[in-house]
Amino acid sequence: MGRGVVRVFRYQLSDHLDAYGKLGVTYLELDKQSTFRFGERLSDSDTKLVSAVGLDYALSERWSVRGEYQFIDGIGSDAL
Repeated sequence: MGRGVVRVFRYQLSDHLDAYGKLGVTYLELDKQSTFRFGERLSDSDTKLVSAVGLDYALSERWSVRGEYQFIDGIGSDAL
C-alpha cells in the first residue's frame, strides 16, 4: 500500500513524442517473507523518495505507449 505526491516534468521532443521525469515522495507499508532468513517475515513503513524517467509516444488523441524506469529508495535493499 502506498500514498504520495509526485511531480511530473515533460519535454516535447516531437509532435508525438515526449520525454518526462518524475520526482516526489511516497509513504509505503511493505510486508514480505524472506527466502534468505528461513522464512522470517520482514515489514517496514516509511516515507521514500520516488524518481522516474520515461518516454511517451502518442499513437492518436486517445492512445499512447509509454516506457518508464521508476526507482523507489529502499525497495530491494537488505532490509526490504
